[in-house]
Amino acid sequence: MKNKKGFTLVELLAVISVLAIVMVIVIPAVSNNSKTAKEGILKTKLDLIVDQSIIWGQDHINYFVNESEPLEECTTSDDLVSCKISFGALAKEGYVKYDEGEIISDPTKRRDNLNNEKIDIVYDKKKNDVSATYDSSHLFD
Repeated sequence: MKNKKGFTLVELLAVISVLAIVMVIVIPAVSNNSKTAKEGILKTKLDLIVDQSIIWGQDHINYFVNESEPLEECTTSDDLVSCKISFGALAKEGYVKYDEGEIISDPTKRRDNLNNEKIDIVYDKKKNDVSATYDSSHLFD
């Protein structure tokens, strides 16, 4: 009987081939999960910013009555005042947390930061109520 040490070249090539096939299947699945997770983090962050902007609007109703700074692009109808405010302005007042330095980061890395993104805040004069909306579709292209 022959004492055999080690593997033959054919055995090694078979193992390497199997590993290569497994890697071809696993790597795209893992990278897709990472992208999905980052998009989920971004959506959660945007939901929080919308909620915080409503609180900001309730705390600053006088801005809507006077249509004053830091509100931008205000439109007024009989019952509604609709204005925009940037994420950065909300962060400067402490309603939204900066991620690093003075930057609200985009976890998907599609944008350098989200500071200049604007949210629509609507004040209903009759109900004396504030609501907010943000169209995030352009962030997920």
